[in-house]
Amino acid sequence: MVNGWENHVAGPKGFVGSDGICRGGIFDASSGKRWASANFKVSASEIVPLKKMLGGGATAATINGEKFLAIRMLPDKNLMHMRSPNKEPMTVMFVKTAGKEACLVGVGAAGASAGDIAKGMGRVADKLAKA
Repeated sequence: MVNGWENHVAGPKGFVGSDGICRGGIFDASSGKRWASANFKVSASEIVPLKKMLGGGATAATINGEKFLAIRMLPDKNLMHMRSPNKEPMTVMFVKTAGKEACLVGVGAAGASAGDIAKGMGRVADKLAKA
């Protein structure tokens, strides 16, 4: 059964499957708990460090066994762009919704545009921020 969060990830208005995004999910930014995901198996311990990273911590993270390097961090926009050695772009966004902070993660196919990924995820982030 699809829950409300799944619709933001893989539904017709979700970010996975559009704008070059092939996998991703929405997670609790504090605990790393998965709220919804598509084609994306990630542990809570891989999600939690991303928020610290945006605040000026490390410049690399391992997600699903693959290392991603930060290529652009925009703390004022709660956004960072990362890339794997295979040239897969990953965008991470943080948004306040329903009294909690969500972490949205989207991974594109090799060569996909980080700007397109951020645009697709941004549409969902804007909706969540208004919830």
